[in-house]
Amino acid sequence: MESGKNRFRGIRVGKAVKAHLRIAALGGLMLATTAANAVVINGSDLSGGNLTPGDGDVLSGAFINVGTFTINAGTTVYVMPGVALSISANTIVIDGILNADGAGFAGGTGGNVVPSAGGAGSGPGGGGGGGQGPCVHGGGGAGGGYGGNGGNGGYWFTSPTAAGGSSYGSALTTNVQMGSGGGGGGGACGYTGGVGGAGGGAVVLSALADLVLNGSITADGLNGANGDTYSGGGGGGSGGGILLSGILTLDGTLSATGANGGAQTGGLSASGGGGGGGRIKLAGTLNSVGAGYSTDVSGGSSGVNRGGSAQPPGSGLAGSVSQVPQAVPEPSVFVLFSSLGLAGLVFARRHKQAT
Repeated sequence: MESGKNRFRGIRVGKAVKAHLRIAALGGLMLATTAANAVVINGSDLSGGNLTPGDGDVLSGAFINVGTFTINAGTTVYVMPGVALSISANTIVIDGILNADGAGFAGGTGGNVVPSAGGAGSGPGGGGGGGQGPCVHGGGGAGGGYGGNGGNGGYWFTSPTAAGGSSYGSALTTNVQMGSGGGGGGGACGYTGGVGGAGGGAVVLSALADLVLNGSITADGLNGANGDTYSGGGGGGSGGGILLSGILTLDGTLSATGANGGAQTGGLSASGGGGGGGRIKLAGTLNSVGAGYSTDVSGGSSGVNRGGSAQPPGSGLAGSVSQVPQAVPEPSVFVLFSSLGLAGLVFARRHKQAT
């Protein structure tokens, strides 16, 4: 991890562990195994300094007045679960991977062994929790929604259906939000329902000048967990939101897909619904689009229905990809000076006095 002026605060974690950092938001819990020298970097004002996180580092919150934000090839950087990421910089270059999978709203808890219904997913489009049966027939949790609706959970006639999460937000604005969690599966006598998958995170990258994408940015939902013999599967989390703003050179991949619902593992339970796709938005000037550029906001598949008389769950609907008005970050004195020299500094001072 590097920063031109080291203006941020970093929390160093896990020197003894050799595995790369992996974050999974599962039922509201963040599970992490850490790479040696991995750092959690909290958002701050970098006063024109550069930001180059290292492999396995985690970015959290809002970063402003960044000179150049870079993710090098072969480097994977993660987004803190439950915290939207925004970076305002002069120049942005993504050659590696920015991973916000499962970094959105948490999935619902599975119903317990009493039995009880599964918990609803968190967020504006959280999927409904699967209903409990009299002792068997746990219902599947529903998929979370964001850009597209989540799919309903599967059910038996002895347990009510769980409604898929509704879409929210708009494809026409510069605002993006975190994806919503899927509902937990309904419990059964002696069996806990599957946990709902978390939604994808929210990523906003705004450049005053060039924004170059050769790598990938992902904000996919997480799959719902499978049910047990008599308990329902969890619903899939919805895709999150990605906004890129600046002079765009695109030759990489953007993904905000809904996740799959959890399967029933026996014939006396039901499966979870798929999560809805997220939202991908492009703002500013489109400089060039290469052959390697692609977007994916597809909805997640319903959980596998293995038999019995359970009513099948629904799949999530696709989200949206759109061009929107440019979201221009406010220029700082430091960024203007570095890009325009002394004239830029004088302009910035006069502009500030005039306003």
